[in-house]
Amino acid sequence: MKLHLFKVFAICFIGICSTLEERRLEISYKELKRRGDFPGMRKDGYQYLNISSIGLGQCGQECVLRRNCKSFNYNLETFECELNKESVLSKPYEGWTDDPKWFHGLKVTWIKLLNETLG
Repeated sequence: MKLHLFKVFAICFIGICSTLEERRLEISYKELKRRGDFPGMRKDGYQYLNISSIGLGQCGQECVLRRNCKSFNYNLETFECELNKESVLSKPYEGWTDDPKWFHGLKVTWIKLLNETLG
């Protein structure tokens, strides 16, 4: 796990984060849902950190890099990222809101996505 975190930090420091962001956004919502994410959903009540004005890929990276993050909510209209201390895996039946402007992502899904992207 430490090796993967180092790769993410190294890429961000040399300025390739935006390239990774563009690649991630090219993945369709259908593909993200197949991987285990939830377009059009938001997990309420478990946020511990809000980050404004970042992209979906950056939001996923922030979750991957933080130990306490289990999942994240991303607002597609306001570019707001909410890091959650719980996920559908730990709290499957609590705190769900259907809303097409939100995207709920799982940390485990984004770890796999980053590993595939970084090769």
